[in-house]
Amino acid sequence: MSDETRVTELFERALATVPPPLLTPPRAAIRRRVRRRRATGWAAAAVVAGVVLAGAAVARPDPAPVPPRPAASTPRPAGPVVTGVPWHTARVDRTGTRVTVYAAPLPGKCVAREPAGDRVDWGEHGIAVFLAGAYTGCRDDEVAAAHTFVLPQAVGDRTVLDARDPGGRRVVVRDTQLPDLAAGGWTELPAVWAGGAILVLRFTRPGGPDLGVSAFRWDPDGGARLTAADHTVTVGGRTVDVYGAPGGPRAGWWSADGTVRFTMAPVDAGVGNSAFDEIIRGMTWS
Repeated sequence: MSDETRVTELFERALATVPPPLLTPPRAAIRRRVRRRRATGWAAAAVVAGVVLAGAAVARPDPAPVPPRPAASTPRPAGPVVTGVPWHTARVDRTGTRVTVYAAPLPGKCVAREPAGDRVDWGEHGIAVFLAGAYTGCRDDEVAAAHTFVLPQAVGDRTVLDARDPGGRRVVVRDTQLPDLAAGGWTELPAVWAGGAILVLRFTRPGGPDLGVSAFRWDPDGGARLTAADHTVTVGGRTVDVYGAPGGPRAGWWSADGTVRFTMAPVDAGVGNSAFDEIIRGMTWS
C-alpha cells in the first residue's frame, strides 16, 4: 500500500469521531511510558486530551477506503519538481498573518522537509498551502512535522486549503477561537499525534496543570452527535460544555461556523471538576 493511500485512509478515520477503544483513557499505560521517557509519555498522556471528543460524541463506523485524490493542478513555478506531503491541520494565529500546517501522520514514518519548495498560492476566497517534503522511516513518529508560513497579509475569512488536494477536507484551527493560554502563563510545547491521527496542542506552566487541546471536523451527516454535558461554563460570551467523566474533567466548544469541535483536558491526573471549572473561568477568551 502506498504512502498516499495510507494517508487517505487516515484522513477518513480522523474525520470520523473517536473510535470506541479510545473511550477509556489508558492511564496505567500512560504512567509506565512517562517513567520510561518523558517525551513519549507526554505523547501518551496526550491521548487523554485526544479522547475528549469521546465524551461528547458517538463514534461512527470507519468509511471504506477511497482511492487517493490526484495532486492539485495549481500552476507551479518554473524549476525542478518538488515532492510534497499532505497536511492534516492548519492553524492560523491571532493576527491572521502566520499559518502553521502539520503534515499528515503515518505510523512508523516521519517527514523529511524540503523548505525551499514550500509555497502559498493566494486566491480571492482562499489560500492553498503546499508543504514540501517526503515520508521517510523513523522511530519517533509522534512529534508532528510542521511549518509556519509568514504571510504578507492577514488570511481573514479566506479558506485554507492543501495545494496538493484543494478539494479535500482539512481541519483549520483559528487561535481566535481558543483561549489565550499564553496570557494565563502557559507555554506551548511541540504538538504531538495521539490515537493515530489526532493532533494535540500541548501547553505547560509552572505549577500546572498541563493541558492538551485538540480540534476535530464535525460531521453530523455521518452520524456524529453530542451527548449532554454535565454542566456548562459561560465565559467571555462563549458557552463551554464540561464533562466530568471518571477519566477526568474535559471541556468542549464550537468554532464560530460550527464545523470544528474543540476539546481541552488536563493531562495531569488529580484535577477535580471544580478546579477545572475555575481554570476555564480564569482563562482569557476572545
